[in-house]
Amino acid sequence: MRTLTRPPSSRTPARRLPALLALALCTGLLRGGPCAAGDDDPLAGLSGDAARALAAELASDAMQGRKTGLPSARRHEDWVAQQMGDMGLHPKDPAGTYLDPFRFLVTHTSAASLSVGGKALAFGPGFVDLSFSGSGEVEAEVVFVGYGISRPDLGWDDYAGADVKGKVVLALRGAPKARAAQLQQERQIGAKSSLAADRGAVGFLAVEGAKPVQGTIQGRFFRPGLPALWVASEPVDAWLAAAPGEGPRTVEAARAALDAEGAVPAAARPLGVRVRMAATVEARADATGHNALGGIDGRDPALRGEVVIVGAHMDHLGVDPLGRTYNGADDNASGAAVVLHLARLLKENRWRPKRTVLFVLFGAEEQGLVGSRHLAEGLPFEHESVVCVLNMDMVGRGTTEVTLAGVKRFAPMGQRLLASLPEGLRKQVVAEDDVGPWGDHWPFAEKGVPAFFLATRGEHPDYHTVDDDAERLQPECMEAAARVLGTLLVRLGEDPAALKELR
Repeated sequence: MRTLTRPPSSRTPARRLPALLALALCTGLLRGGPCAAGDDDPLAGLSGDAARALAAELASDAMQGRKTGLPSARRHEDWVAQQMGDMGLHPKDPAGTYLDPFRFLVTHTSAASLSVGGKALAFGPGFVDLSFSGSGEVEAEVVFVGYGISRPDLGWDDYAGADVKGKVVLALRGAPKARAAQLQQERQIGAKSSLAADRGAVGFLAVEGAKPVQGTIQGRFFRPGLPALWVASEPVDAWLAAAPGEGPRTVEAARAALDAEGAVPAAARPLGVRVRMAATVEARADATGHNALGGIDGRDPALRGEVVIVGAHMDHLGVDPLGRTYNGADDNASGAAVVLHLARLLKENRWRPKRTVLFVLFGAEEQGLVGSRHLAEGLPFEHESVVCVLNMDMVGRGTTEVTLAGVKRFAPMGQRLLASLPEGLRKQVVAEDDVGPWGDHWPFAEKGVPAFFLATRGEHPDYHTVDDDAERLQPECMEAAARVLGTLLVRLGEDPAALKELR
């Protein structure tokens, strides 16, 4: 892979004559200027099939699961940089290579096991490892602690009166339904596992649903000596059913009881079952990851210092201990491909916005929003302010309706975004009030930057599994998401108002 230090010299795309004529009109060969507001549609040529083709490349087996920080990650990072260079975006990293580095902790699980009464559960259908699990082998009794949250100041403590020292803690994923907005931090898997370690637990198990999911503890919660796994609900249902004393007898019954109106946490329950669990984990504290940054500079001297970020994460989960590749087509080759497709269209259609647009493909989202946290600390180029972030994640499956989350949290900008959509397109958008810490918008939202999350609605059935492959992507979903995101971007880019006043 060659290093791109500046946008390549202008190239003429291979097109038929009508397309060349349209491009000539737009570029000013026949009219004398680049495309701006009022010219030909800057989104002309938008195609779900074209976006899907990009996603298929990014989600191919050759990319080895795109786990940031591993040597294999340079394959997809360099591929993205090549795409940005080929389309002529301006590199926005200091070295001019499109890749802005950051250092962070990376772990890789090479082996994991879980057995009950000498009977091993199968890796995959029975359990999977959690990213940032610690290393070790333990045998201990299991204690069920509900959601595994301790916030007595908020009236919720799953650990009240519990002694989990020397035990394996089992916790539901998420937070009690009525308290979810209050417990954004505590609902994270890593917050639960580190709390268990603080209480003396020697192992940690998470559970939600029949299919175990490859989740992350995040590097900031990493406990090197605490093995941590995600277990399927079927074996846990059997443990709950046979447990002594009173209490729910299935995972879903336990969740329903804790989610009921006016519910209070039940006492932690020793389940009367012992498990042997083990994980072999290699950790590297000084790994290097990259965000890919390419931009279109604003043409208006008064507004070019305002930056609109359009982003999606390009990474995924890598390869599991069985050697299976997590290709992450929906999550999130689909969003990354839509961002790249839009960037290429806007460059080919010679769009020049009033304000600067930065296209970002984030690294290490799956490891705890590492890349976006790095970028939110400060863009690596001179700027006045980021006025809006539009972050896209998982747009390859589901329906053609698109979630736009954050419109109440950032009401002035949110209302401006909704008002900018044509009526027909507005009907496809479902506005949601708030955003949470589940994507690369969050580090910006925490700093008060209007940051919005976009995803296609409906089912995303292969989330964080080895079945999330490109052949399952739905181009109609990707096209709908691209149309919504592209329209919002074009309207923001051309908005004559000083958008920094809406922060």
